[in-house]
Amino acid sequence: MGLSACILTTNALNAEFVCDGCGTLSQGDPRKGCTCIDGLALVQFESQMTCVDEFCATNGTECHGHGKCGEFGTCECFDDYDQYAKCKVCRQGYKLVDAICVQNFCTTGRTQCNNRGSCDLETIKCKCEPNFTGDSCELCKYGLQFVKNKTQCADPNCVINDTVCSDSGFCDTTYNPICSCENGASGAGCQCPKGQTQLTLDFLECGYNLCQSFRGKCFRRGKCIKNGNELFCENCRQFIFNDPRQGCQGCLPGAKHFGEPSEYICKAEKCITGESLCSGRGECLNSGICKCNDLNADSQTGCSTCDELFTMVDDKCVADSCLESNQECAGNGKCQNDKCICESEMLDETVNCGACKSVNIEFEKMCKSCTSELGIISGQCLNMQCTQNQKFNFENSTCDDNIIMKGKINRNLFAMLIVIALSLVAIMSIGFYLFARKYLIKHTYSITDNQIESEDKYNPELIISHQVACLNSGDSV
Repeated sequence: MGLSACILTTNALNAEFVCDGCGTLSQGDPRKGCTCIDGLALVQFESQMTCVDEFCATNGTECHGHGKCGEFGTCECFDDYDQYAKCKVCRQGYKLVDAICVQNFCTTGRTQCNNRGSCDLETIKCKCEPNFTGDSCELCKYGLQFVKNKTQCADPNCVINDTVCSDSGFCDTTYNPICSCENGASGAGCQCPKGQTQLTLDFLECGYNLCQSFRGKCFRRGKCIKNGNELFCENCRQFIFNDPRQGCQGCLPGAKHFGEPSEYICKAEKCITGESLCSGRGECLNSGICKCNDLNADSQTGCSTCDELFTMVDDKCVADSCLESNQECAGNGKCQNDKCICESEMLDETVNCGACKSVNIEFEKMCKSCTSELGIISGQCLNMQCTQNQKFNFENSTCDDNIIMKGKINRNLFAMLIVIALSLVAIMSIGFYLFARKYLIKHTYSITDNQIESEDKYNPELIISHQVACLNSGDSV
């Protein structure tokens, strides 16, 4: 190998050529041309060749150039190379960066950052996921604890049986840590499945909460009570058509929402007529049907139609027997007891006030005015203009003839005759009175008092005549 000269040596048995020493190759075999002795391998170290344990040699290098072969035939590596890999790679926990082994915080066994983060290739350090910390993300952040076989960290307030919120929600740490349930789950720890809820705060009891509404319990219309595994509204107070088992927000069967949509007020379907109740002609009873203001309206149709033999006219049910020209009593009267009572006596009730009783009367004026110069007599328009010497007879509605007029003349003549007779009687009485007076005066003085006393003392006629004569003359008897 050029390390020494070849010389001949002899002994009693034979003669041979050997190397005259191996120079710096201390473990070279002169008998084999200064090659390494058995068990060793020739390697180059720096600028020299040397023999090392075969275990330490790889392709003419000692310990892959990153170490020295020790006395026990194992590599002693430089700079954290792995001696069990003959210093070929970095030992566990380290990674080769620019030909230098540096500590590798990213590699943790067969995982990277304990599967709780990612490795920063520039720094060979872990970037941990939320809630994890440590060089290799091996710890939970302060105040948190491991859950789900140490694959997650969570606040203890949200840990339920080694899970976060029973795997049915997430831990909301906006204020105080609390479970925020998802997928329909409910309860303090989201333990109750979809459709159920935690019925009490004191202990876990899942059941059905029928009091829920978007405006609080029972839509603020009733009291929520518990019965078995259910919560439901005791009642909905005055909202009798709202369903207590739907949080007083939904409607009972046979009812639906009516009015302002956000108020969720339920009314019986039979009472709802468009945008009004009972067609605006009645009230909706608790029985679920309308009480119509018009007794002849049909409550089963929400007062929108009338009973049989009646027709709706101007929001009023009118008996068919009173209809005339699609109006109640032709618009000229009222229907009472299925018969028309006309507003004017001149209207004809037999045709539902649709015509006048007289042919000569003006219908447009409610039959209160006759045409031309006619006058109204007993509901009839009659000609009251009579000929000369005639007068209209209101009893017979005709002009009286001459017989009636003669009777009137005879009555007047008779009255005149009576007056004349009375006048004659008065004149005759006055004449008789004057004659009698004159006669008495003439004979009074011819009779003396003595004659009267002696001859006719007891004759009344003479006494009276005497007294009259005395009175007329101013003397006393």
